[in-house]
Amino acid sequence: MRCGIPRPTPICCTRTRPVRGGTSGPGRRSPPTPTRRWTSAPAPVPTASCCPGRVPGSAPTPDPVASAVPVLPRRLPPPPHAERTPVNTSTPDGTATVAAPAPAEAEPALDPVSLKALRAPAVRRLLALRAEGRLTRGHVHTTAQCLAVSDRTVWRWLADATTAPATADDPGARRADRFEITAEVRVLLAYWRGNASAVHRELVARASAAAVFDTAAGGAVQPPSLPRSARPAVPGGAPSGAVPVLERVPSLATFLRAVRRDLTAGERAGYRKGPEAARALDVFGKRPRTWRNHVWEGDHVQAPLRVHADGQLVRPYVTWFIDCATKAITGVAVTPGTPSRASILAALRAAVLRTGAYGPVGGRPETVRIDRGKDFLSRTVTAAFDALGTTVDDLPAYSPT
Repeated sequence: MRCGIPRPTPICCTRTRPVRGGTSGPGRRSPPTPTRRWTSAPAPVPTASCCPGRVPGSAPTPDPVASAVPVLPRRLPPPPHAERTPVNTSTPDGTATVAAPAPAEAEPALDPVSLKALRAPAVRRLLALRAEGRLTRGHVHTTAQCLAVSDRTVWRWLADATTAPATADDPGARRADRFEITAEVRVLLAYWRGNASAVHRELVARASAAAVFDTAAGGAVQPPSLPRSARPAVPGGAPSGAVPVLERVPSLATFLRAVRRDLTAGERAGYRKGPEAARALDVFGKRPRTWRNHVWEGDHVQAPLRVHADGQLVRPYVTWFIDCATKAITGVAVTPGTPSRASILAALRAAVLRTGAYGPVGGRPETVRIDRGKDFLSRTVTAAFDALGTTVDDLPAYSPT
């Protein structure tokens, strides 16, 4: 070490020996108790031997090499509430490097339909990188994060596209040989009141009986009936004529997985407990999703609150239009009294305009569904819809909007 480099003061621990025979006061002896003290060793004084050419006692000459070495501060313990990060001290120069925390997984910002549409171009790009010899795990991991799937799924898509290039146009599509719940199997589930395991046993028994049946050549052959040991017990079960003969009966695990995949929670509950249980879980009268401004719906609703209007407490009415595809309220009009065609026209104006405070949703709808309201079907309102080129769909009575 050169004298120009600041030297830390070493800390050492010294143990004192018990004093025997000494006194700590007039006429008293100190107890022979060992003690431990922390002492600081004095800083070394530079001499002429360690720094040739310098007079002892003078200021040390700064060393340009030593001044370029950064002096690391003493590491303080982290606070109790702080999260500790791993520290790697295995660098050659002895400096401590703190590992950066792992980034959080980002949630997909697109809907499932858009993510599915991006699979094919992503797989084609990965195949091109593989052909160039530049495909890495990082490309696959980034693709999996963007498409909200696992890395293993992306590797499986690449393997399928390599063996069958036609699968690259629709990665992850349903296979033709996958078992699905058909209408005949649904009838069996209704007979067994949703007992999927019992339906599987009946399908296995039916296939076993058909396998051992000897079909004679030249003549119509009737389908075999279930053996006596496999006939369902009363009252559950289906008659032998209603049980289909499957070419390949899936395993019980595959059958149960198909039931959970192809049947909704309401359908499974309906098989077990009836239609009332199905309505409690599934949406009744659900319409298919379309595009923006394709179909709107309009109606009045009375707000569940009271406001001061002309010195009276009244419950206002809200007239609104909603876009069925995006579930966005396009236009709203609030009236303190009973709504009329004036409130409908005010809400329609707010729904059509997209500038200023009326945007960004809205526009010109193609169809507007109305639940037979007389004010919505008035001449003034229908004339406004005709001017916009909008079709008014007057729903039949006692039907959901």
